[in-house]
Amino acid sequence: MRTFYFILITLMFVVFNVNLYGQDNTPIIKDAPTVYLKCWQCDLTRLKREINYVNYANQRQDADVIVIVTSQSTGTGTKNLIYFEGQHQFTGIADTSEVDVPDTETESVSDDKLISNIKQGLLRYIIRTPLISKINYDVAINNTKKEEIILDPWDSWVFSLSMRGGFSGESSYNRKSLNGSFRAGRVTKVDKWRFYA
Repeated sequence: MRTFYFILITLMFVVFNVNLYGQDNTPIIKDAPTVYLKCWQCDLTRLKREINYVNYANQRQDADVIVIVTSQSTGTGTKNLIYFEGQHQFTGIADTSEVDVPDTETESVSDDKLISNIKQGLLRYIIRTPLISKINYDVAINNTKKEEIILDPWDSWVFSLSMRGGFSGESSYNRKSLNGSFRAGRVTKVDKWRFYA
């Protein structure tokens, strides 16, 4: 009988804890669209912290906007495709965005790019809500500088000179060697030259 009560109490404790952890304590934002996000490669905690002006749904049918992020490998890294699809009051508003992530980028930089693109994609839905009055925006204009002309006294030529030598021997023989090499190369937008000697 004691075993039965022990199992019952343990089971109640586990169920009670699961329910506590399963509840979402995120406050509901008035007039904000509800987003269903499916992204297995995303840092969802960071994404929800940085995009905190929408409500998040656990079920696809409860969402006003569905965001699905997929990825595929490329020769130089990964391409993330972001699909946006509107439902309810946003029916008919859909878009696709893509983010190229080279292998050389850190996870933090690739997350920044992905979050930035998701923010841009959600903007077309947010501007159709009363939240439009709370949007601040800046447009960064790149000042295009004239290409600097660098004077190269070597005219794109690269020279390399190397020497190598060695000595080995025993009582019955000895060996000495001396090797050298010379390389010259020139690479420009028009042509490429290499010489070896």
